[in-house]
Amino acid sequence: QDHADLRLSDIPQNTHVFDARYIFDCFQYLVGFLIERFQVVSINFHRVTRIHPGYGLRPGEQELPYAGVYPDTTDPAALELLVPGLARPNGLAFSPDESLLYVADSASRKIYAFPVLPDGSLGEGAALLTIPDGGEPDGLEVDTRGNLYVAGGDDRVWVFSPQGAWISVLPVLQKTRNLAWGGIDRKTLYVTAGASLY
Repeated sequence: QDHADLRLSDIPQNTHVFDARYIFDCFQYLVGFLIERFQVVSINFHRVTRIHPGYGLRPGEQELPYAGVYPDTTDPAALELLVPGLARPNGLAFSPDESLLYVADSASRKIYAFPVLPDGSLGEGAALLTIPDGGEPDGLEVDTRGNLYVAGGDDRVWVFSPQGAWISVLPVLQKTRNLAWGGIDRKTLYVTAGASLY
């Protein structure tokens, strides 16, 4: 599906879908714990997991002295650190053709692009863009034209071109955390912000 013709009228501005507190009532700690530590993105043959050990943990609870991006596998022997060197890797997304893996690093406020090699490993990455206005990138999504949608703003989602140029901002009432395409035609962008889903 093509999200390039998405209009703000398709996503009513600041539409409040429901309050997540009613959903996560008894499971809030467990769900938050898992969401903050693990994120999996998968398109066709490439599956990548972001392990994010630092968020939401008390001192001494962090098992690893670093955060990283790994291939998603059930074989412990196949575990391999794909993306070292980022202080706080966060959101993950593939480009539409899976030739690039985008990784948001909240610490540096940058989005990195890593080429995906034929064997599923990653080539040397480079910073594609720096988030403006002091924001820290969190969740990532990509439309079929390769435009990047970046959560993490106090009241917004940033939109950038595949080359990293700023396109626009989607206003939201609360600090945004994550986002995903949905709906029958996959032209609705759902955004988690605060304790709410927009």
